[in-house]
Amino acid sequence: MTPRTLIQIKQSLIDNVPATYSTSAVAEWRLWVDIFAIAIYAFEQIMSLFQTEITTTIQQKQPSSFAWYYEKILEFQGTTVGGTFTGDNLIVDSYGIVRYENVDESHRIITECKLRANAGTLAVKLAKYKTATENQALTASEQLAFAIYMNKIKYPGTTINIISKEADIIVFDIEIIYDPAYSTATIETNYKAKLAEYRASMEFDDSLYDFKLLKAITDAEGVISVKRTSITCQGVSDVAPVEIDIVVELESGYFNFDYDNSTIVLTDYTTL
Repeated sequence: MTPRTLIQIKQSLIDNVPATYSTSAVAEWRLWVDIFAIAIYAFEQIMSLFQTEITTTIQQKQPSSFAWYYEKILEFQGTTVGGTFTGDNLIVDSYGIVRYENVDESHRIITECKLRANAGTLAVKLAKYKTATENQALTASEQLAFAIYMNKIKYPGTTINIISKEADIIVFDIEIIYDPAYSTATIETNYKAKLAEYRASMEFDDSLYDFKLLKAITDAEGVISVKRTSITCQGVSDVAPVEIDIVVELESGYFNFDYDNSTIVLTDYTTL
């Protein structure tokens, strides 16, 4: 629904005014036309926004879409008792929807989820919280509980391949050109915060782009530019770090930054 402009609505009302009405520019009926035109305009604007919101919600909630799977995977919940993780109880409600009997966000454990589909198989790459700056693989009992959960909610005919490995490791060899109005400690805090924001914004895409890492750094307050020598990624099965040439598929679906083994030189731009 495309809402009409105020002028269009007003004209449509005027076109239906009886010919016997006064043609005076200050006739009373013209005031009522203005009042009703504004009311109709506001209503159509509200309905248009509502339609957009509903359409977006339906598209995101559509079963089998990446957005739907992503949301459902992050909703996975359970508890650990005696060292073994068990998923919370699922029920089928009156609408035929599989959901948790008791929703408890504190029981949710998935913090990273990446999806990749191929020939009817959905690869689900998972990780959970470790520290404020790192994630980690799920335990065997957590993966088993998650597999049971997915078998109950998945779209019929879909094969789920669950992958939860130790993180891919990102190592930098770069030079950051910065504004000396900021201390080096502040610069370090700022660019690490921006890199963390980028990682959090990836959602279900398991492709890591080198230019997005560099952009995240340059977006940090106080950073002027970045000179790249090398950015590598090493997955669990890689025998050696792999240079990121534009893009790399994350083996585990998530990554941690290895700042201890990175070479990050901070250069005051006034010294260049």
